Amino acid sequence: MEEQLYAFDESGNTGSDLLNSEQPVFILSSVRLTENEAQELRGILTAKGNELKFARLKKSKRYQNEIIALLNHDIISDETVQIALFHKQYCIWLHTVDRLIEPVLKEDIDTDVYEDGQNIALTNMLFFCVPVFCDPDAVEVYKHAFIKLFQFRDEVHIDKFYTAVENLIASSKDEKFVDALLLILGSYPYIDDILDRWDKYNFDSTLSAFINLIDYWGRKTDKSFYAFVDNSKPLVHHKELIDLVSNINEEGEIGTDRRKLKLPLKLIDIKFADSKDVHTVQIADVIAGAANHYYKAIADPQYADEFSEKIGKTKLVDLLYSPVWPHMAFTPEELGTEYDGGENILDSLVSLSTKRDKKE
Repeated sequence: MEEQLYAFDESGNTGSDLLNSEQPVFILSSVRLTENEAQELRGILTAKGNELKFARLKKSKRYQNEIIALLNHDIISDETVQIALFHKQYCIWLHTVDRLIEPVLKEDIDTDVYEDGQNIALTNMLFFCVPVFCDPDAVEVYKHAFIKLFQFRDEVHIDKFYTAVENLIASSKDEKFVDALLLILGSYPYIDDILDRWDKYNFDSTLSAFINLIDYWGRKTDKSFYAFVDNSKPLVHHKELIDLVSNINEEGEIGTDRRKLKLPLKLIDIKFADSKDVHTVQIADVIAGAANHYYKAIADPQYADEFSEKIGKTKLVDLLYSPVWPHMAFTPEELGTEYDGGENILDSLVSLSTKRDKKE
């Protein structure tokens, strides 16, 4: 049986700039293809040269039609393609919950915000309600102050951030909604410890997307595999953490409800490859670019065009794995996060890594 190669490529990565208006979404695509399958898909695209790049192909009507044909090809399915999707402005509220509200609930009232998916429910509530109840200018100031807080991590930006939080609270039209915003303000006593946990890649979603996709493919095969990746600074930066997770040899699932990771991961190692040398990486680039083009238009309708509408009618929209995207769901039943025991994945990984280090 011909060997299958696993390749990954990202699109729309702006690092910590989650407010980049030209790139409102982040995509990490993954494909699992044999060389023959990759070449068959490559043959659909008549562009000359050794390297395919979606950014160039999308400018031609002819190549657009060829991309649509590729996305609808029989080879494309959930056995060969899976995509991680992140809505960046939504991620601002997700990070607000994870970094600021979580320690308040844990330390002040001994509540695990991850149980029953409360963190997702809170994120959805903040994303949809803050713009409705609070002054638009105060909301924008908050978002910028939040990002700069973690970029600079100094007293000046701490003061500016909590001033922005106070102004956001003061602008609320609903007194009951103020209670939710007070949870953010309550993080002030813990802010030094919070800031110590994050580095300059702290808003980049590449690591979590990559680990989730590796887990997805690991559940599809009995064999360990390499991940072929084009140049990716975030993955280079996080290589040590990826190795740490990959080297955990405990067997079984960690996490809770639908948010689980199956260990050990089947990843052998990452191979940083030049895309012009690996057809599978080229296909991953085209798929990442197409997904970005479509979901960018969904996140901000000003980017909608005929091409994005065509992409939205292809198989691509059914190939998302755990998208981080705003949705009107607030109960464990709606979210699919009814508690079934266990603890959140990060806590489990820390425990297992500490246990392994002690053995060594």
